[in-house]
Amino acid sequence: MILLTSTWGCLLKDWIRKENINNEVVETQLSLWKTMGKIPLNEWISLAEKTREIHKISAAAGIEIGSCISPYHAGILGYLATFCDSVEKAITYYVKYEKLFQTDVCASFFVDEEKGEVELSWPGKLTNLLYEECSASALITFINNYLDYPLQLSSIDFSFHGSTEAKSICERFFSCEINYNSPRYALRTKIEEIRRPLSSSDINLLYYLEKQAMYIMQQQPSVSFLDTLRIRIKDLLKNGDINLDKLCQEISLSPRTLQRRLNAYNTNWKDLVDQVRSELANEYIKDPSISFTKLTSLLGYSEQSSFNRAFYRWFKKTPSEYRVSIR
Repeated sequence: MILLTSTWGCLLKDWIRKENINNEVVETQLSLWKTMGKIPLNEWISLAEKTREIHKISAAAGIEIGSCISPYHAGILGYLATFCDSVEKAITYYVKYEKLFQTDVCASFFVDEEKGEVELSWPGKLTNLLYEECSASALITFINNYLDYPLQLSSIDFSFHGSTEAKSICERFFSCEINYNSPRYALRTKIEEIRRPLSSSDINLLYYLEKQAMYIMQQQPSVSFLDTLRIRIKDLLKNGDINLDKLCQEISLSPRTLQRRLNAYNTNWKDLVDQVRSELANEYIKDPSISFTKLTSLLGYSEQSSFNRAFYRWFKKTPSEYRVSIR
């Protein structure tokens, strides 16, 4: 389960107040989040989607939410980035301390000196389109607050399906090429853009805050062995290479040792893969752009009939019936 810093709930709350949206259920949930250190990402998305429906926003609601960003909303990570001396350093710190903001999500920051290009990316299909829009909007709005003129992106790849209306809104907001249904969620720009200085730079405050960030990181509980396996299984399924030997090779354990450790969690390899598949199926089927043939492949099944039987066992409905029921 991906967890967010509870202050990210305040971003949603500030946007709701800005738009004068009144809903008792939403307000109750937001008040509860204030008492928590971490909040489940799926709950944040669910509440954001519910609020979007109340406000009758048909497309790119995440852009509006993310544009309300302030350093406070990202917790200590927001202040760390604020006091960096350049965009590049701010992004580097984000990648280094990302777990203080959201767990079980690993950003990659790649600088291609030869081509003069940079890319900040995350694995695809981890959240939903609204959250990807929100995080991209928040990141760019945050950075632009400390630049003389807006950061110029080259392109953004979203990993979910987007409407023509959403694409138009994103193109206007980000002033760059927008792509959907990509294998990764990624933002790209030129090297000279990330080398630009931030007006809020303060080396002394940065030093102090990094010491705090390092301390907090050390106090956080490590990801469990089972959680690590689930992440690995998801990666193998996406690559169409799901088998026990491959997993054991990646985690440097023999099949016998792996099964012994799984016994401690009262599960086994077969049941764990089945559980991960059912979770992914429940997410993928919500995207109408993903065909059942593609879904079969994404879950590592070689035959449509095998997928259909498994899906019915999980949800007591055929894939077609389930997709119709959630529209």
